This record gives sequence, structure tokens and C-alpha cells, in this order.
Amino acid sequence: MKNLKQFIFKKMEEQGYILDQELYKFCGKEPNYSTAEIYKREYLNFKNAKEYFKDFKNPILSHYKKRYSIGHKGINEWWKIPKSYFLYLKSQGIEEEAR
Repeated sequence: MKNLKQFIFKKMEEQGYILDQELYKFCGKEPNYSTAEIYKREYLNFKNAKEYFKDFKNPILSHYKKRYSIGHKGINEWWKIPKSYFLYLKSQGIEEEAR
């Protein structure tokens, strides 16, 4: 495991939660729990977006400044999504709208 974020995402994916004791063992010292909580929330946002948008047909992505959005091709409706889900979709080959 390279960093704390990857460790937390992997543990949350496997078991749905992570214990403070596991964080302590990974870091080898007292971890920064506020950063760990931010990563946990980021994972939960990613998971919820993945579940909500799983049935989208012909999705298209949009990125403007710090706003990441998903929509349907041919329909002018957009939904805000987390950055981690945006990057996941791009890695899956979903195209980004040209500006």
C-alpha cells in the first residue's frame, strides 16, 4: 500500500468500515484522524455515486473548474458528481464533453 488514502479505500471496499486500530498499524504511529475521516467520506461519496449512476445509458462527462458533472448524450440535464467518481469513469473510457 502506498499511502493512507489507498489503504482506507481498500479497507472500506473490502469490509465497509475501518477501525482506528487498523489505521494505527498502517501508520506505525498515531494517525491524523481528521484526514482519515475525510478519506472515508470521500470513499462513501464515490460508492454512493457509483451505485446511483450505474444504470446510466450513454453517459458523458463535463469538467469546469472544480465542478465535475455527468449527463446523458442528447439530453441537456447534468448531475454533480465527486471528483473520484469522475476520474473513475474517465479511466473506464467514458468521454468528456469538449468545451
